[in-house]
Amino acid sequence: MSDLTPNEKTVDAPANGAMSEHPTPRKKFFYTWRAILVPTLGLHCLLTLGLVIVPLLLITLAQFFPNILPGDSMIGILFIALAFSLCFTLVIWIGIRFWRNLLIKAEIPVNWAKRWLPLIAYPLFTLIVAAVCMVWSDGFWSRDCWNVYYIINIYAIVLIFMAAFFGSPWLMFLFNLGCFLPSILSFAFYQKRLKGLEPMPKGMRVALWMVILACAGAFGYGFYERSQNLIEPVSRHEHGSGGHGFGYEGGWSSVDLSPYYPWIQTNLLAKLDEPSTLTLTNKIVWDGAEALYPLYAAFARSVLPEYMLKPDADDDSYYYWKMPEKSGVEFHNTIEGFTRLVKQKADIVFNAAPSASQKEQARRANAELTYTPIALEAFVFFVNRECPIDELTSQQIRDIYSGKIRDWKELGAPAGRILAFQRPANSGSQTTMERFMGETPLVKPLKEEVVRDMGGIIERVAQYRDVANAIGYSFRYYASTMKGSDSIKFLKVDGVAPTPENIASRRYPMTGEVLAITSQHSDPDCAKLIEWILGPQGQELVEKTGYVPLHKKDDSSEKKPE
Repeated sequence: MSDLTPNEKTVDAPANGAMSEHPTPRKKFFYTWRAILVPTLGLHCLLTLGLVIVPLLLITLAQFFPNILPGDSMIGILFIALAFSLCFTLVIWIGIRFWRNLLIKAEIPVNWAKRWLPLIAYPLFTLIVAAVCMVWSDGFWSRDCWNVYYIINIYAIVLIFMAAFFGSPWLMFLFNLGCFLPSILSFAFYQKRLKGLEPMPKGMRVALWMVILACAGAFGYGFYERSQNLIEPVSRHEHGSGGHGFGYEGGWSSVDLSPYYPWIQTNLLAKLDEPSTLTLTNKIVWDGAEALYPLYAAFARSVLPEYMLKPDADDDSYYYWKMPEKSGVEFHNTIEGFTRLVKQKADIVFNAAPSASQKEQARRANAELTYTPIALEAFVFFVNRECPIDELTSQQIRDIYSGKIRDWKELGAPAGRILAFQRPANSGSQTTMERFMGETPLVKPLKEEVVRDMGGIIERVAQYRDVANAIGYSFRYYASTMKGSDSIKFLKVDGVAPTPENIASRRYPMTGEVLAITSQHSDPDCAKLIEWILGPQGQELVEKTGYVPLHKKDDSSEKKPE
């Protein structure tokens, strides 16, 4: 039996475009399922096949023409790009011809809704989802919201994996566009040859175009936000890094800490002039911030016996970045170090003051933390040495990092967009900056995208770039010693320079405290260690390392602030 009512008709579509005088009842869903499945499963599978065959052909050709097709030569790159472009075009053309032939053999419904909805409903749905993701993610493809887009395209899972492997998730959207758009356009032109078809109502066409234009606007917004907040990474690919994705110490550090390894005889650690008055033979687990590693490593070198620092013959940590296991001294950076303390995996961590979210993390874990100041440090702002700006007020800095001031000409310097770099959330520097901003919200941080070894793209806060229009912030010791550069200069804040004298007197407005943080579960020896750090020998190491002791005598009390 026919599934058509007496008022429903279909139009036969012969290959020559001629109309049948007597419409033939169609089989149930025959046209509908062809219109839905061919552009989705059919063309995507064909495209997948082409993208698998082309690399195999290129690999085969490279065996015969090794001097012409190397991947790092311009000829090789152009050839590969041309091969993939031709493959993409050929696959889509073949797919559309095959798809049209299938539809020609079907009875095309006269009713506009039954004719168009099966063809455009799913592509339009994926377009709307992509547009929402574009706005939600500010144009960054690695955000979690894009998982929704991948899920609704699960039938093209091979293409999704290809896009992820090459670190270009946007390729999935391009694949969809290449399969759906030509199919829809070719059918739109083809149906004009047929007579007796009910046209789409004008109001529906207007609504359709409004949705398409709104999606285009969403993509425009996303790309604009991306252009304003994305910085090209130093290296597009990231190899073998874990932790926070940095380049040193198993991914936990952005600088090489090997000069401060305590077990190396030629290390750069500060040393006491006489034997330490404290020796710890029980293992306690140390951890802390990157900028404080040279300080607490110096403490460990002084109070731990030699046998606890010396690697065993079968201890591979000698060849790796970790200290010997029996010493208990570890390094996982500010964020992870604090988490390990809360989870009772560390006894003492050396950090700046924790963020509100970190304090909440400790509260939820029922961790009762004790914060003991052990040194003074300055939170500094720096620019390129060629920048004519030498000082800023606190309000000007807040205006820069809130987005109110965006160009250096507003501060009396030559015109140029201000590249205001930030630090990762919950790091010591970022927490201090948030505290400095008070109720003023920070502008969205500059980001960078890098590709991991096994595929997949990650987004992270961009590291400071020493370029003419940049401004950044950090702690004085880290910026001047650990990652020191002759091409940057520290700015005066409210007319005061971050000198040791101004830090000791706390005249520098961004003077803060270095903390030793323990919990109720910490080993009792931590109390002895902190008492020793606050004593003469501990404060001696604080000063020799490059920090300012808590009770440093200020000889500049009669001097005016610099």
